[in-house]
Amino acid sequence: MLVEVIYERASTAERAVAFILDLMTVDLLFAALKIAGIKTGWLFLYIAYFSSFEGILGRGLGKWALNLKVTGEDGRAPGLLRAAARSLTLPLSLAFARPIHDRITGTHVVRVEEA
Repeated sequence: MLVEVIYERASTAERAVAFILDLMTVDLLFAALKIAGIKTGWLFLYIAYFSSFEGILGRGLGKWALNLKVTGEDGRAPGLLRAAARSLTLPLSLAFARPIHDRITGTHVVRVEEA
């Protein structure tokens, strides 16, 4: 039996706050690794964070805190490759103030209700 689930899209403000929280998380991870003597690039950590959390779970800590989720057209988490492409194309969205990275990767940021 096929069930259609309709999600409400997240607002620009919600997306921005979630993104800022996620960037703060990446910054904290970067600082913690640096203190521990582990050398890594910030950009590498950014891509790894967003690719893994959004690719597998559909959200990092910022989106989790705001009950938001990244989904594909099928309502599932986008997967590692699509999440990586999404994180790499984000600067296009920032440049044009539109979610172009979601259009390119066929993803959406939606509100979710926790059970």
